[in-house]
Amino acid sequence: MKSLFRRAMLAVVLAVPLLFATPSQACGPECGEEPLREDVEACLAGNLGDLARQGPMCRAVGFLLMRGPSAADREHITLLAGTLNVYPGSNTSPWTEARQKVPVPPPEGTLGTEVELADTWFFNCLTGAFEMAAMTLEERIAKFGANSPEVAGWVRAQDAVFQNCSGETRVLPEPAPAEAPPLVRADRAYQTAAALFYAREYEEAVRHLDAIAQDKGSPWSGWARLVAVRALIRQSTVKAQAEAEKRALLEKARERCVAIVKEPALKDLHRQTRQLTWFIDYRLRPDKQLNVLGRVLLEKPDVNFSYAWRDYFLLRRTQGPSDDELSVFLDTFDKPDTYPQALERWKKTGAVSWLVAALSRAQGNEPELAELVARSQTVPKSSPASLSLSAARGRLALKMGRVDEARKELLPLLEAGGTPLPPMTLRPLVGEVREAALTIEEWAKYAHLSPERAGAFLDGGVPLSRFKDTKLLGALSAELRKAVVVSGWTRAVLLERWEEEKALEPHLEKVAPELAADLARVKARTQPEERKMAAVLLLLKAPGMSPYVRPYRAQAARDYDICGPNGWCGKEAADVYQDCDASKGPCGTRYISVAERQEARQEREALKTLGKSPDLLIRFTLDYAKRHPTDALVPEALHESVRQTRFSRTTCEDAEVESRATSELSKQAFQLLQRKYAKTEWAKKTPYHF
Repeated sequence: MKSLFRRAMLAVVLAVPLLFATPSQACGPECGEEPLREDVEACLAGNLGDLARQGPMCRAVGFLLMRGPSAADREHITLLAGTLNVYPGSNTSPWTEARQKVPVPPPEGTLGTEVELADTWFFNCLTGAFEMAAMTLEERIAKFGANSPEVAGWVRAQDAVFQNCSGETRVLPEPAPAEAPPLVRADRAYQTAAALFYAREYEEAVRHLDAIAQDKGSPWSGWARLVAVRALIRQSTVKAQAEAEKRALLEKARERCVAIVKEPALKDLHRQTRQLTWFIDYRLRPDKQLNVLGRVLLEKPDVNFSYAWRDYFLLRRTQGPSDDELSVFLDTFDKPDTYPQALERWKKTGAVSWLVAALSRAQGNEPELAELVARSQTVPKSSPASLSLSAARGRLALKMGRVDEARKELLPLLEAGGTPLPPMTLRPLVGEVREAALTIEEWAKYAHLSPERAGAFLDGGVPLSRFKDTKLLGALSAELRKAVVVSGWTRAVLLERWEEEKALEPHLEKVAPELAADLARVKARTQPEERKMAAVLLLLKAPGMSPYVRPYRAQAARDYDICGPNGWCGKEAADVYQDCDASKGPCGTRYISVAERQEARQEREALKTLGKSPDLLIRFTLDYAKRHPTDALVPEALHESVRQTRFSRTTCEDAEVESRATSELSKQAFQLLQRKYAKTEWAKKTPYHF
């Protein structure tokens, strides 16, 4: 029986993932902040973050961990962590390595494992099959000897079984000799049934397996009953066409599962049978199965835990509400107006998980809030609920205008060393700290933790006059400081704000030393229009320059970026105060005044009017050349205008229209350069336009 149980444990993986393929992941450069997604592996490692800002899987992990430090709960997490990213696959090496111990030449060709059908493909023989074959071979060698005819015959029969894995041909083992020992004949009967199974002859396989099940002397008797269930499942999922036929086959398979569970003699197969039943009920009774699995996930864990976890979250996407405790907990965060039910559960159970749920769903005006906050403050820092409770208290304090309380709760979360916070917790938290900060420098200290959101705030809510603030620049990280200086200087040039442009020059020299020579030509010119021509030439030569903050640009300003943030589009920055009432003062910050918000709004509108690059820069160059044809910078600027259009930039709107318009400007610059400045080195470097 122990051997039978080992086989069942090895091969149970074959039962459910019949048609799953390993998901592929997109490739490409990392351009910008990655989309927010829950990091389940981090949550399994104990880094839960703020459950109010996490996804459902991390919340479920948190619910398990918050139930207490029991061995059972730790085992839940261990089982899940070990199987979370394990997808069905096929590794033949256990068999091929074990087979080398027997002096029988293997079949020619590669051992296939997959079957391709008209509309799908699947792994026909999974790793568990090869592991079980290797284990059985070791047992037969121990009994008969590696050089015995019994083992040689067994290996040739198993070779025949695996020749069916690719699904191309039907190959059956040679029958065992009539005088062979009973074990050899029993093995051959099971190998024949397995060959039929892999050959997708499911009805015939079931007949053979049922015959084996009736042979109480066969070591494969019990296991054959379980594999017969699998054959019916495969017949339903792989071969049957009509929906009624599929359901009928699954119902038959379920009846067999029930029969197995009723037999105490087969208790070593009950766990595997339970998992097969889940697979069936997932398809036949999905609404009821969601409730079942929600309860299973809170039971004492077993080897089926990871299957229950996977199916549970798949079902949550399609099924209605469930009344199991885990589902109710998750629904509390996913649905509106769930504070009353979270409060009721907390009062009934006193569980810290429901305290987290209630405090996270509170709005700040609840009569029980003081009691909830007081109780939450007694939860030790070592608790997996601690961070969620601190974040909830900080949010509520901020909502109620208690800035000092909010800062006390929120700032330590960002300042704590050790494991970084999950992105789904970190980025919203940075936004809350922006509201709680007393000065812009205090916010800037944490801005790098969410660079994309920091850029959006600087673009849409901070006036240019603040970009030259040395305290602000000093508080920013090096990468974000560079992005702010580059965008501030560019914005100052385009808006002809020469006071800010001059103030930012020394900072630009530091963060982008490759621009020093071009910047020197700007500084050398005192007249505004001439100064702007030198600045526009710099911008033409540096596609990395933009009036909008680009914290992710890795290349130097003069290099083109494969990710595409070269130049800028019009209408890029959004008004971060658009939902605010101007009469309410700072509205979201305490360091940007109403007047400064208006100033930032006017700057955004002015940039929209100017339009996108490189068209804006080329038009200025063409117009300037008409008024100042003898300026020594004009030929070079015309050359750079043509060169700019050679390289694609981030598409703004209609790519085809955009390309035609830019190409026409390139043509004009080319013609002017060749007509008026043909003898210059810049004309020689520009043999054609783009």
